[in-house]
This record gives sequence, C-alpha cells and structure tokens, in this order.
Amino acid sequence: MKGRAFYLATSCALGIFLGSSRVGHAKEVEVTKEWQLLGENDTIPAGMHVRMDMTTGEKWVKQIDEDEEENTAMAAAVVEGDGSVHLVDEEEATGKKGKEKYDYEMMHRTLSKLPDEEKERIGGLPELPQSTGSTPLTSAEREAFQKRMIEIWTKRQAELKELQEQLLDVPEVLKERIKSIRGYLADPVTHLKAIHLENDGDDTASEPNHFVDVLNNLEYLLTDIDMARDFHTLGGWGLLVSLLSEESHVPENTTLSKMPRGLEDKVRAVQAHAAWAIGTAIKNTGEFFPLAIEPVILGNSERWTAIDLLVDVFCQEYKDSRGWQVRNLLAKSVYAIGALLRGNRIAQTHIAGTDAPTRLGGKLRELTIGRFSSSSTKL
Repeated sequence: MKGRAFYLATSCALGIFLGSSRVGHAKEVEVTKEWQLLGENDTIPAGMHVRMDMTTGEKWVKQIDEDEEENTAMAAAVVEGDGSVHLVDEEEATGKKGKEKYDYEMMHRTLSKLPDEEKERIGGLPELPQSTGSTPLTSAEREAFQKRMIEIWTKRQAELKELQEQLLDVPEVLKERIKSIRGYLADPVTHLKAIHLENDGDDTASEPNHFVDVLNNLEYLLTDIDMARDFHTLGGWGLLVSLLSEESHVPENTTLSKMPRGLEDKVRAVQAHAAWAIGTAIKNTGEFFPLAIEPVILGNSERWTAIDLLVDVFCQEYKDSRGWQVRNLLAKSVYAIGALLRGNRIAQTHIAGTDAPTRLGGKLRELTIGRFSSSSTKL
C-alpha cells in the first residue's frame, strides 16, 4: 500500500505510534502534557494522545490526561497516496477483539425509568458521577460507578432473557392445564379426594398441588388476552365450561347427592373456580363475547352454553345454601354471569329468549332476603 500508515487517536482514542516510510531519519519526540506539533519523521512512544488536522495534515501529540484514560479506545488511520484518509477501529487494525463496550449513560438513563420498587429490588441505582465545582471526578469513582452499572445491567439482561424463555413456553403451560382438566374429567373422584380446600395454592405457582390449584392458576393465566385466545384455540374452552355441570363430577349411574358430604363441597369448589376462570377470560373483551353462547357438548350428549350453565348453577336449589362452598360458588357465578353479559349483545339476546331473566330475578330476591352479600362471601 502506497503512502504512510500510522495509528491515530481521535478525541476518544489512544495513539500508539506514528510511522513513516523514511524511518531511518525518524526521531522520538519527548511528549509533555501540552499539545505540540510533530514533524514529518517524528515518532512517539505508545499511549499518547494524538490528533490530526485533516485539512493541513498536521499531527499534534500530548500525554493522556487522567480523565481521558477511561474513555479512550484505539483507532487506526491510513493515509493513501492521493491524500485521502481511511479510519478503522482497533479490532480491524490489529485483528484483536477488544472488551465489550458499554454506554453507561444510556444504561443509567434506561434503568432510572424503572419503578421505585424495582430499583429497590435490584439493590438501588447509583448516582451518575460527575465533577462538582473545582473537584474533578476521580478514576476510582468512575470505575466504581461503571462496575456497579455492569453488575445491574448484566443481571437485568439475564432476567429479561429468562422471562422471554418462559413466555415462549406459554402454550406448553396451557397444554398442561388442559391436560389436567381432561385427567380430572376422566376420573373426577380420585382428583376430588386429593383436593385440600383449607390450603389453596398461589395462583401464580407453576406447579399446582391439586385440581383447585390448577383452576386457580388457570384463572390467573387467562387474565392475559393472548393466553385466553390460545386456551380456546388449543381446545380448552369446552372442557372448562363442562366443569360447571354436576354430571361432570360424578361417576355414571350416580348423582352428586349420593356422594359423601366432603366430596360434594370439593365439587362446589371446582365449579366455583371454573366459573371464575370463565368470567375472567371473557370480561370486557369483545373478541371473546361469542364464547358465551358457543355450544358445548357434555358427557350425556346434551348441548349447553357457558351462559346457560352459569345461570343454571346460580339458580339451583342447594341443600346447604348457607354453607361456605355454596356461597362461594354463588358469588363466582354472579361474577361470571356479569362478565359474560356486560356489553355482550349476543349473550343478552340469547338469554332474553329463555326463562333466565325470570329465574335470575327470583334467585336474587331470595338471596337478598337471606342477607347474601359480599361481606360474608369470598369474592
């Protein structure tokens, strides 16, 4: 390559050396803290701050100031024979891969927008360091700030990556919940015996302890519109709605009234959580309004809809209407009926053609007399 090759440190770069094709006549300059003009054949030691006037070709050099050390990086420049200049970074010039570069101000600006509780969770955000008055910022202060920012940023990026991987598994989570419902419907008695009503699990738990936990977690998942859509697409809607029917919880040739009292309470709990999940999936989302009247085939081959089953559950006469599980079932049913009918002309028109309005009115009057209220019911 014709012309002169040399390493150039711009205002944010370290100079290494200046060379010349006539190195035999070169002399090394004694560099100071003041800028000084270099002669054509002058050389300088490594680690100096060099700049070049691109118009005149003059080169200037001085020692690196302490405040410049942390913000410098290698750059290389090649002056071609025609006078043009080509700049490359250190990695391109030397073939060596440098350390990962961070924009600390950008990182601090981004993290400062987090909620206060999130900042507290990550251990607090350090103040952006800067010189004050006549007191310059020391390299130790800058290093401490940068080290802490890298720790926070690295941890935050790892958490975001983990969250993204979890979101990618969402369909698998829904498939597991659907599989659990199928398993329950295939053998309800076994699952009912495993339920412990006094120990409802965390609705965000990824591994539910028993079937009520499954429905509790499912209700939490269905608060997300995309998950509610995927749940229906994967075939879970009809299975969930079928849990409202008493016949889904008892073996063939028997009735719920013939089952032990403890199992009956657990059936009411399953029905209540199913109603809760149904209401949450549909409420205030026009896209899902048609699901309220989507036909569902039960085990006895009867066709039902979610809104019809909810009205039937709510208006049914129960042996122990003041029992906790029954009152909870009534509360969750009211919630679900309201969620399916609110703003839903399709569902409203559907039940207007049945005796549902009359039945609902009668049941509400009955409950009012019985002092049924949210203060005595788990909503």
